[in-house]
Amino acid sequence: MNEKKNGSSENSPVKKDEEELDLIASAVNDFSKIKEIKSSEPKKSVEHLIRQEPEEKIEKKAQEYLEKQKDYSKYEQVRTEYPLFLQLPNACGLSSILMLVDPLHNEKIANLLTKIWEHYARISGSAQDRKEFQWAYALEYLLLKSAAPNDLLDYIKSLGTEELENYYLGLDNVLRGFQQKHKQTKNHLIMDLYEEFFNRGLINQFLVSQHLGLFKHNPEIRILMALLGYEFISQPSPDGTGALFFTEEELSSKLEQASAKKKMKILRSEFIKGARIICGFSFHWVAMTNLFGSIGNMNISVNDPEGEKYTVALKELSDRDRFYVYRKMKSTPKKIWKRVFNILENDGPREIELFENYIRIKEDIMESAKEEKEQENLLINTVEKVSPSLRSTDEIPIKIHENTLQSIKRTKNNIQETQSSEIHKKNASNDTHDDHDSSREAFLKKMKKIIEGGFQDYKDL
Repeated sequence: MNEKKNGSSENSPVKKDEEELDLIASAVNDFSKIKEIKSSEPKKSVEHLIRQEPEEKIEKKAQEYLEKQKDYSKYEQVRTEYPLFLQLPNACGLSSILMLVDPLHNEKIANLLTKIWEHYARISGSAQDRKEFQWAYALEYLLLKSAAPNDLLDYIKSLGTEELENYYLGLDNVLRGFQQKHKQTKNHLIMDLYEEFFNRGLINQFLVSQHLGLFKHNPEIRILMALLGYEFISQPSPDGTGALFFTEEELSSKLEQASAKKKMKILRSEFIKGARIICGFSFHWVAMTNLFGSIGNMNISVNDPEGEKYTVALKELSDRDRFYVYRKMKSTPKKIWKRVFNILENDGPREIELFENYIRIKEDIMESAKEEKEQENLLINTVEKVSPSLRSTDEIPIKIHENTLQSIKRTKNNIQETQSSEIHKKNASNDTHDDHDSSREAFLKKMKKIIEGGFQDYKDL
């Protein structure tokens, strides 16, 4: 299912200074449309700075300028280094989100996800050593919790996106399909846990583990990024996804068409401002960590949750590959995170109670089955003691051998006696039958003689 790009080395033939100057010039021009950078030094035009100043100094001044802009709150610090997190099965989307929001350097997000994981561990009995796996379970819990009637769902609906509302309808069908499979196996305990989610929005370990194994699509990524404080920036997209991508025609021309160059400028502009960009390579999510090179020879670096870092030239992409752009929201969604903590506080005890009841009932069933098995074994052992069975390879004990011979003799005598009795009865029956036959025959002979003698001797009858 996963499709990776044939990446090249991080060391691009394009010179580093040319890459950075190109990006800095793009950022400055895009942000202000002015020709000067304000600093304590005499004002110089952007073109002059690019020609005269070392790239490190230009980068610093450009960054200082960007931080002063009114709308810079939409962006985060420009980064080219992100953690490489591994993925759980089919959870590349969750791991890519984690790499981009980087809880290792975002204490508030780390605190949120850790609290959720600690609660989930209590309602599932799960144990995970790796932080990124713990946080992936936390994201899954958060996604499913947002589907219940609560403040999280209200928040997602407030974004005014029909696509996300439709997603929840589809999610309900998927989860009911999971429940149906347990119904077919007559696992009523788990079926009841699903009903608790449909009726009261209470999460259980079966719900999380089964949905965690499903590939996450764009709506799910958008919901989670929104809950973590990132706004999706939709691009003019003919496929309706709002993602930026290059058409087959643009790729066949090596991205020389004007439309392709425009897309590259958008991608570069967003990246240099600190936007977080997640890439969908067919059915596999990766985190974009860097973008460099000129418009005609642009490359991206990615962190792949399957455990690799690699570089790909844009002109080597497929028309199925997508770039989803996220900007940091103007204000951190502290209210939403507070609501998450409130939901954990309100629903947490009931979810823990459900899990403990499930464990207790399961243990009772297992104990009952164990007792039945012990009774069965006891009965078998009793029968074996009364009538011990022998394997074909066992040596026959003398006592058993003698008893067997005596039993055989008794059985043989009984059979012989029975056969003798049967023969006697048969012979007696045959004798009676023979006497009857001989008398009849004598009578018939005598009648024949009388008839032939003209009934002269009938008095003999």
